[in-house]
Amino acid sequence: MARVCIDVQHIGKPNKPRDRGAAWPADGSGLVEVHLTLGYAVAMERALHDLGHEVFLLVDGYYGDRHKRVNALAPDLYLACHVNAGMGGKPYNRGEFYHWPQSSNGHAAAQAIAEAVAAVAPWRCEVKPADSSRTQATMDGVRAPTVLLEPGFLDGLDASWLQQSHTLGGAMASGVDAYLRRVS
Repeated sequence: MARVCIDVQHIGKPNKPRDRGAAWPADGSGLVEVHLTLGYAVAMERALHDLGHEVFLLVDGYYGDRHKRVNALAPDLYLACHVNAGMGGKPYNRGEFYHWPQSSNGHAAAQAIAEAVAAVAPWRCEVKPADSSRTQATMDGVRAPTVLLEPGFLDGLDASWLQQSHTLGGAMASGVDAYLRRVS
């Protein structure tokens, strides 16, 4: 049995209680990042638990000392849950799965998750090294292999697919389980 930490980002912070992440349309009357990530994170937690893994779900939005908190849990894998935005309703969509550039296990985990999601998603999935301060800040300081999950664009044409939390969370759990079985 492996230990997995699933961290739902943008769930609100003490200093920004209304932080809900990206929204489409921008006024928040439609799809909101935190609702999508919470849905797939809970589905992933249940599926991983059913597969025999010990799962820690962080949903408190507290960012201070996050990496210390995660490291204290000593997970075998840390997952930061997001959805992307920025397409403005364009027809191009993709999932993006980021890993720490120096972590071969993080890359392997991202690859396994991306492959599992690509098998059910209506778009391609890419594995990328954390290449910006935003993606690196999510991972910096965590000792476990880390994947920042961006399974799709909430403002893309097929964004409604992201609302299928059971399908998305189940696919991600399948990829996580495949990775964990390879490294154990």
